Amino acid sequence: MREDIPFVIPQKFLQAYELGAVKRFGTLLMQGNRIVGHVQEAAPLHSSLIKSSSGLLTTSNPFSLLMNAGTLASSVTANIQLEQVKSMLFGLQLLSGATLAASVAGIGVSVVGFTIVNRKLNLISEKLEGMNQKLNQASEIIKRLDIQQQARSQAQLSSLLELGEEAWARKDKFSIWQKLIDELLEEEHFYKSLMFGTISSPSIFLEESIPLNYCIYAFERLVVIHAARLQTLFLCQELRAAKYYADEQLKWYSASFDAMSPSDIGTVKSVYQARQTGERVEDVRLDILKIAKPFMKGVREIQVNMATSQKLIQSLIDQNIDGYEYVKRTRLEEESPILILPASN
Repeated sequence: MREDIPFVIPQKFLQAYELGAVKRFGTLLMQGNRIVGHVQEAAPLHSSLIKSSSGLLTTSNPFSLLMNAGTLASSVTANIQLEQVKSMLFGLQLLSGATLAASVAGIGVSVVGFTIVNRKLNLISEKLEGMNQKLNQASEIIKRLDIQQQARSQAQLSSLLELGEEAWARKDKFSIWQKLIDELLEEEHFYKSLMFGTISSPSIFLEESIPLNYCIYAFERLVVIHAARLQTLFLCQELRAAKYYADEQLKWYSASFDAMSPSDIGTVKSVYQARQTGERVEDVRLDILKIAKPFMKGVREIQVNMATSQKLIQSLIDQNIDGYEYVKRTRLEEESPILILPASN
């Protein structure tokens, strides 16, 4: 198994990109129909994001790339001191709102530390736990899963995530990460069921009485879980399992969101909300669309990144690159927020 990772810095491709010879599609760098490189996030990108979102990362306003991507794009730009790095990110159009929104799922493979993952999940959970008190009219939908039981199981997941970060310094690291793979899958199934239920129950995105913000909190929690589980499969050196998992998640996202539009969400939720507040339906619908449009744009970008990241995983398999060493290398990067893995073809 190959442990040296042949990363190159993006400047190698930047001139060709600016001249139009190379184009970026999701996480792929393309020269005509040929893949020439894979874009991979590195630790400095998330350092910038966390620093830039320090005012957002609170219990009253959970960290939300999807809903604050535009603000974060400006803040990240301000926090990057090196003009060369800033030029590189702008050059590859990686500081746009939609692209930053997609980074909640990982650009390439997520390398966010498990401590940060745990913090995100806990903050979003606090928002979701308020659903029982605030959404009385939606009680039947909320009751399809036991929220209180889920809160108890969250404590178990939190402990395991903390261990997941600690595992980097432990001899039994792979055993801990293997347990985390299973625990994250259980958590994933809970939120899929909460959001989309069964054939006989509607998606909460198309349920009139559940505010869109709560739906987005649940969605972001699921995306964070997906990204963390994919990273953990890499750490356990299960690249073929990671490829299968990425394929299945892309199918699920397509089945869940391809037929959904901001207009659908606004139409369904505005009538009920207008009845509750006494506002005009059209005014409420316009307010909902201000949230639904950037949200769905972020979802589409996430889908593109997920689809193109599959190519990255296949390239790692083709080059016989060790998944653990790959994540380790991106975590240890100190200068470049983005790295490029040359394609295997």
